[in-house]
Amino acid sequence: MCIKITMAPASRKEKIHDAMLFVRPLALIRHEHLTRRDVSHIKRNLCLRMGIASLLASLLLAVFDAILVVSMNVSSGWKQIETYGIWSFIGQFGGMVGAVVVAVLQIWARFTMNEKLSYILTRIGSDLLFAIAAVEMILMVYTDAIMGYTKGVQALSAGILIIAVLVLIQPAFWLDAIILDLWATAVMASVAVACHFRFGMGGLAYYILFCVGFPFACYLVVSVLFFAETNHFCQVKRNEMLYNSANYDEITKCKNRNALTHFVEENIKRWGIRDTNLLVIMFDIDNFKQYNDQFSHLAGDVCLRSIADAIRKAFPSPDLDFFRYGGEEFLLFFELRNPEDAGSIMEQARLAVRQIQLQAPEGAPDKIVTISLGGSLVNSMEGKTFESVLKKVDHHLYSAKRNGKDVACLDGRYVKKHRK
Repeated sequence: MCIKITMAPASRKEKIHDAMLFVRPLALIRHEHLTRRDVSHIKRNLCLRMGIASLLASLLLAVFDAILVVSMNVSSGWKQIETYGIWSFIGQFGGMVGAVVVAVLQIWARFTMNEKLSYILTRIGSDLLFAIAAVEMILMVYTDAIMGYTKGVQALSAGILIIAVLVLIQPAFWLDAIILDLWATAVMASVAVACHFRFGMGGLAYYILFCVGFPFACYLVVSVLFFAETNHFCQVKRNEMLYNSANYDEITKCKNRNALTHFVEENIKRWGIRDTNLLVIMFDIDNFKQYNDQFSHLAGDVCLRSIADAIRKAFPSPDLDFFRYGGEEFLLFFELRNPEDAGSIMEQARLAVRQIQLQAPEGAPDKIVTISLGGSLVNSMEGKTFESVLKKVDHHLYSAKRNGKDVACLDGRYVKKHRK
C-alpha cells in the first residue's frame, strides 16, 4: 500500500513573504519545521563563521587605505590636504584607523572563550566596518566631484572594492543590517546626484549603479549564505537524530544495547592493560511486571523514565556510562580511584530511586517502587571477557532479588541498607 503525503498549501501571506526572498530560505525553514530557536542558532553560527570574512575585509580595507594615503602624499609632495582636500584625507585615514579597530574587535571575538561575548563583538565589528566603508565611499564620491577627478573607470574600480567589503561583512538577516543597507544606499545615491548637479560629476552613472546594485548584492549574498547554513544545520540535526535513535533509548534517554557494544569495544583493551577498579552495576525494578499490570504500560514508561532521571540526578556527570540493558534492567559503569567507594555508590543509587516515592503495585513488600542491584568490582580485564563479567554481575543481581529485593549485592556480600 502506498501512502501519499501532501503538504498544506501556503497562505497568500506566506507566498508574498517567500517571494520577497530570492532563494526562499523561509520556505526551507517551514519545510524542515524549524523553530525560532533553531533559526536563532543558524543566525548565530552564520555570524560567527562570517566573522572571519569581516576580519579579512577589515585588514584589506586598512591596507588599501594605508597604500592610498601614502601614495597620494608621495605624489603630491606630502601636501595631500592642500591637493586633494581635507575630506579625502579624513575618509582615507579614518577608514584605515576604523578598519584596524574592527580587526582588533574581530580578533578578540575569535579568542574569547565566552560564546555570547564572541557573538556580540562579531556583530559590533561587522556593523562598524559596514558604516566605515559606507562613509568612506560617500566621502570618495564627494571628494572626486570637488576635484573633478571622477572618471568612469576610477569610479568603477573604487566602487567595486568598497561594495565587496560591504557585501562580505553581511552575516545574516538582522534589522540592523537592513537599516544599514537602506541608509548607505539612500545617502550614497543622494550625494552622487547632488555632486552631479553641483560639480558636473562625470562618473554619476557608475555611482548610481553601485547604489542600486549594492543592497541587492548584499541581500542576494546573505540569502545564499543563510540558505547554505540552514541546509547544513538541518543535515547536522538529521544526523544527530539518526545517531540518537541508533544509540539511545527513546523512553529513558539512556544509551541502548547498540551503544553498549561500541562502549565495550572501545574500552576493553584499555581495561585489560592496567588496573582499572571498574565497578559494573546491573539493577532492575522490583515487581515491575505487577506495576505494568496494575497501572498500565504507559505508567510503566513513566516509571522507567523517572528512575533513569533519578540515577542521572544522583550521579550528575555528562559522561555517565548509563545503559538500558533491556526491559527494566539497567547497567552502570564507574572507574574508581578508591575501590572502597563501590558499596557506597551502589547504595547511593538504591536510595536515589527510593527518594522519588513512586507508588508500588499491590502485593509489593514496600509501599514505594524500589530497585535491586548486583555489582562486581573488576581490578583488571586481563584474561577476562565482558560476557563473563556481565554473567557474574547478573548472578549477584539475582542474589539480591532472592534476599528480599531493595538491596545491593556487591561480589556476593550485601551492602548495608541506609533507609531515609
